Amino acid sequence: MTKYLFDTSAWICHFRRPMQDSDAQLQSQIQSILTGEQVVSCGMVIAEVLQGISDREEKSYRDFFGALPCLETLPELYFRAAQLSRMLRDSGNTTPLADCLIAAHALYYDCVLAAADRDFTRFPELKLLLLE
Repeated sequence: MTKYLFDTSAWICHFRRPMQDSDAQLQSQIQSILTGEQVVSCGMVIAEVLQGISDREEKSYRDFFGALPCLETLPELYFRAAQLSRMLRDSGNTTPLADCLIAAHALYYDCVLAAADRDFTRFPELKLLLLE
């Protein structure tokens, strides 16, 4: 079974209500992965999602993410994130360090990164499922 790490952008798409046909199709794609594959998370993604919610929503989101396996953030992943950041910067692509850390998790734990954020296409080694 393939292991999927959802980026913050994928979770935001999942949690919002479909507003147009393209959103409904994206929601369907996400739901298909959630029901048929192993989905994991990491601390950086959880923090990014939780920073954008209201206080009254926090418990339900914490319960949701608490039910998912959470990948451990090993010291090696910080070194890898910094390396990825430098590599991208040297090629002219400034990328948020949070994205580099998420990509480092996906690479280290051999996950497919599901994301609606095209910035992840900059990571050449990443197994990426671009949600559109």
